[in-house]
Amino acid sequence: MPIGGRAFDVLQALVEAAGIVVTKSDLMGRIWPNSIVGDNALQVHVSAIRKALGADRRLLKTVSGRGYRLLGDWTVRRSPDAADPHESSPAPLDAPPSASHTYRSGDCEIDLAQRELRIHGASVPLGGRAFDLLAALVEGANELVTRDQLIERVWPGVSVKEGAIEFHISAIRKALGAHRAIIKTISGRGYRLIGAWSRHHSDQPRSSVSAPGATTPTNLPATKIDLVGRDASLEYLQQACSAYRLVTLTGTGGIGKTALGIELARSLLPAFDGNVWLVELASLADPNLVPLAVAEAVGLPTDRGAKSADSVARDIGGRRLLLVLDNCEHLIDAATQLAESILRLSSRAVIVATSRETLRTNGEHVYRVPPLDVPPHESAQADEILGNSAVQLFLDRAEATHMVGLRDRQNLRLIANICRHLDGMPLAIEFAAARAASLGLARVADGLQDRFALLTTGRRTALPRHQTLRAVLDWSYALLPDAERLLLHRLAIFTGGFSFDAACAVMREHSPADVADGIASLVEKSVVNLEQGTPNGRWRLLETVRSYAMDKLNSAGEYGATARRHADYFRDFFATFAPPANEESASSPLASFTREVDNLRAALTWAFSAVGDPSLGGRLTAAAVHFWLATSLLDECRNWVGKALANMGDSADLEQEMVLRNGLGQSLMFTEGMTSATHSNLTRALSLAEAIGSIEYQKRAVHGLWQISLRSVELRKALQLSRRYAAFARNDADLAATRTANLMVGMSLTYLAEYVEASRLLEHAIHDHPVAQHQGEMASLGLDGLTSAFGHLSTCLLARGLIDASISAAERSIEEAQQTGQPVALCLAMTRPAGLLFPEIGAFATAERYIAAILELADRHALHTFRALATCANGRMLFMRGDPASGTTALRSGLAQMEATGYRSLQTIFRGYFAEALTAVGNADEGLAEAEAALRFAEQTEYMRFVPELLCIHGRVIAHSQPDNPKVEQILRRAIDLSRRQGALYWELRAALALAELWQVQGHRTEAHALLSPLYQRFTEGLTTPILARANTLLQETSDGR
Repeated sequence: MPIGGRAFDVLQALVEAAGIVVTKSDLMGRIWPNSIVGDNALQVHVSAIRKALGADRRLLKTVSGRGYRLLGDWTVRRSPDAADPHESSPAPLDAPPSASHTYRSGDCEIDLAQRELRIHGASVPLGGRAFDLLAALVEGANELVTRDQLIERVWPGVSVKEGAIEFHISAIRKALGAHRAIIKTISGRGYRLIGAWSRHHSDQPRSSVSAPGATTPTNLPATKIDLVGRDASLEYLQQACSAYRLVTLTGTGGIGKTALGIELARSLLPAFDGNVWLVELASLADPNLVPLAVAEAVGLPTDRGAKSADSVARDIGGRRLLLVLDNCEHLIDAATQLAESILRLSSRAVIVATSRETLRTNGEHVYRVPPLDVPPHESAQADEILGNSAVQLFLDRAEATHMVGLRDRQNLRLIANICRHLDGMPLAIEFAAARAASLGLARVADGLQDRFALLTTGRRTALPRHQTLRAVLDWSYALLPDAERLLLHRLAIFTGGFSFDAACAVMREHSPADVADGIASLVEKSVVNLEQGTPNGRWRLLETVRSYAMDKLNSAGEYGATARRHADYFRDFFATFAPPANEESASSPLASFTREVDNLRAALTWAFSAVGDPSLGGRLTAAAVHFWLATSLLDECRNWVGKALANMGDSADLEQEMVLRNGLGQSLMFTEGMTSATHSNLTRALSLAEAIGSIEYQKRAVHGLWQISLRSVELRKALQLSRRYAAFARNDADLAATRTANLMVGMSLTYLAEYVEASRLLEHAIHDHPVAQHQGEMASLGLDGLTSAFGHLSTCLLARGLIDASISAAERSIEEAQQTGQPVALCLAMTRPAGLLFPEIGAFATAERYIAAILELADRHALHTFRALATCANGRMLFMRGDPASGTTALRSGLAQMEATGYRSLQTIFRGYFAEALTAVGNADEGLAEAEAALRFAEQTEYMRFVPELLCIHGRVIAHSQPDNPKVEQILRRAIDLSRRQGALYWELRAALALAELWQVQGHRTEAHALLSPLYQRFTEGLTTPILARANTLLQETSDGR
């Protein structure tokens, strides 16, 4: 049966493993060695085989997600007459062009016979496929060579992944150096090699591909290493080895360079016809022996005594081979010299080096081996955790020891935590998995603070430096000069990374130039990692490296002095915090402070420790208050400020105490509520500001006390404080303060149900609000002005009957809060719409979505007040969804939480909804008591915005058990009258609808229509909302009774 060459190769691989699953990756590695192909290329040839098999096509089975299996009992039989199954196969990977020519243009020569690029007569290293591309371009010099033509020439019959050509063209340009411009990209079409190229016949025959006398097969380990999470790395490196002749795998110790390098070499065996040689340098101490080690590994003659790098390269000659130089860092100069000689004198050799330090030679392509993927801190779902390669490696190794139950939710969380603490470092994870088999997961997770004592169980066959975690790092540390050791010790003080300025701060006695050189060298040696994506440069130590270096810092007796320098630096750093408007990009000023949160915590922990400096801790805390408030780290602010105040003593700095008291008061407001501690701290801050003469902190304290009064429903006091703030604004001619004063007065009037004047002031506050203000207000005032203005304007607009406008204002409030990224602002924006507006207009799903978001934020940021509010809002929704029993439970719990926080702003109306829910489940007496208590509190405190609705609830609760009680009509008439005086058209209609429905039941249809019709006619929007829809229905039902 006719079958193509590559299809036959696939079939041969399957029949050789008959009955066993052959994975897709193994098939692609064998059929397309050193090529990047997609699954569709393999599927095409599998389909061809099945077509050739005809009625026996079922013998070839697809194993979903894995590969293929060939069924049947197969026997081997020689067939001397059979045609060569590879006859139709494409040319080998490195088959030279048919003509043996050399092309020259200026300083550049392209020798097709020797497969060599030369510049100024010197050979320039270039990978095999990259050279094939260059050959195709030079043969069509100055003409366009299309992408399709290049693919057909270099990857015949293969489906090439996007970017493969660009990758190799980039390698060619890098090799050309100053001559890189001779390759022109023709956008969307292909490439052109420009220049005056002349063609010359090459008299020098191509070197033999077989080394003299070399018959030894590859010396790679026979046992395949089971790599986890390295598929993408292998795929990338296979491509790199076809584009470059020197590929260096670098990274910190234990990251898996050797394992990856060996398996990369194994995957390239077919591409090099088995000529793949591993040279293990770890046990070699004398750099002069490096060439000899290579010669012995490859099987070159060694009987002439000592070998030099050049002699080894000449002996290799034109031989096509792959050389793996493993563990070069301690012999870096000798390894570099050897690599340079081979690249210069052996035109067809490719080198893969593994080293903690790069070789830094011409033609080197560096690949920094990344850690394995670890789950983010918030990962809670099993699928999210299992999707990370670090967890997969841990499970693979631990389950091999017959551990069971590792995949339940609690154990997966422990494993995720272990993998995060070990930075995704494969060797450390293998140690941890081995320890877990004997100590259990929990013990390993708890013991990682002393990881070097814990993780000591390496493989018996491993090199000594890989048998304990400490030994891995001892190897790297021993190679550092003293100056770099000192720098490493001090960099260990940084948690979560460091900037260049911060590094200089802990290395004061050294010049910035020396520090820069030291950091650069540690990066080159894979001890320090450069973080990508930060504008001014940022570096970090892997946590395992940091822990090792911290031990060295303590042993040197330098921890205390370094910790003080660290704290001094971050005190000055956070003192400069002055947040602008919207912080949306990673390069923004706020982001630069947020990146240092872990360092701030570490500095404060040291300062307030037994060996620290509480005075310095107090100054650092005061410097960080604005940052904590602006980023809603309120629980953290409360805790650290509490420690700072407790350590101040009698000789306190009044200005520092003022800042701390203000910060504590603002953070307590949302974490604990309107408690006596909240009030006393802000009152103390105000008295200190008055004594010092700080107008700014007087405004902040007055604003904080106003918020307490407003949320405690001391409304006249709140109005008084807002007008006091307005006086500051007038005296200072401060536009920002004037805007805030308008907002404060407008919000106060909203609570007093003076909706028209409140709307006017809130609209002024919105109109005058500059775009660049959000973060600054959060830091100084504890709320976002624009968010609050839109939110309270929404309340006013609903009351006035402008329903659509009210919805738009509420949505705008939430949008503004989302832009700030601040949990407090977002919770404030979502609470009223979620608990009041959206249920009122029938948008239940929207309300429930926001309630869930509030609960999540409240739990994450310890915002107890908002958890109470969201619990009440959820109770209302359950009641409105037809589950009054669950609604009653939730409302009872939420109201108790609200009472504990002292937050009474919405407590009154939720007590009214609680009364309705109690009545619905048969607790009519308790329901009536709650309704009367809520109404009485609202009237006594002049909290008039909810009085019309509370009157309606009171009437409905009475009517539930006494529908004919005349008090119901009296109460509803009172609600109508009060709403009219407030200018609250919506609440007037709501009360009138309740009375009209009562009259309709009583047979007073004409009166019901007459009461409702003129109110309904005044509405121009929101006509589909539940209340207006009910009103419309009732008007239609009563229209014939007029």
